[in-house]
Amino acid sequence: HKLMKEIKELEQEISTLPEGDFYCTRNRRWYKWFQSPGNGEMPNYIPKSNRDFAEQLAYKKYLKLQLEELLQEKEAIESYFAKYSNEISEVITSHNQQKNKRTYEMDERAI
Repeated sequence: HKLMKEIKELEQEISTLPEGDFYCTRNRRWYKWFQSPGNGEMPNYIPKSNRDFAEQLAYKKYLKLQLEELLQEKEAIESYFAKYSNEISEVITSHNQQKNKRTYEMDERAI
């Protein structure tokens, strides 16, 4: 549940940020910022005077990477449970049976 909550929160926060992706290039000594619309269109140059906008896009990129990591973790957990759910159930059942047996034996000694 915690993982799903984190995923949902990241998705919501990403949806509030500007459209497109952020990337930067280096031209000799200078860095240039760009907004890529992501639909095959030409990227838009972001002037240094629009630093706040560039920061929002960079933050969005960071959040998207975090989201990708959490989705991979979710997929790994689901895969693990799909593969081992029967074995896990058997171990838990066996453990509970042993615990109940010990409790019953202790009750008999108390009598």
